[in-house]
Amino acid sequence: MLYDHYGRYLWLLSDHTSCQLNVLLGKHTDEQRELIDLIVERVRELGAATTVPLQVAELTVVSRPLKGVGDVPAMLAGLLEAHELIIGRIREAITMTATSRDRETNDLLRHTLRRHESQAWSIADHIAESDAKRA
Repeated sequence: MLYDHYGRYLWLLSDHTSCQLNVLLGKHTDEQRELIDLIVERVRELGAATTVPLQVAELTVVSRPLKGVGDVPAMLAGLLEAHELIIGRIREAITMTATSRDRETNDLLRHTLRRHESQAWSIADHIAESDAKRA
């Protein structure tokens, strides 16, 4: 779902925002796609069937992307909120995989956590810079 947020916002904001934000959203979109591929690969390694995106979307705690072109601060706030939700869930999963001694999944989760924390920091930093420019 977060990948959908990034993809939609990148497309919607391409003509409405700074080049810096477009580069950031594009980078994050690519990184989210990479994470999806790694997670699907791990699910397959564990012997489980991967599900179709619609089934995954029904299970997500992340809200759907805003429809239409909203204001940039609202879109960025939504991205930051989604990252924070996901970060909390990943931390819980890291604890579970440490307890069950599933080292490979734990390593993947730690990598995923670092990526989400980095992206959340980048989004928060962009929001702070934008707020400072408006003030």
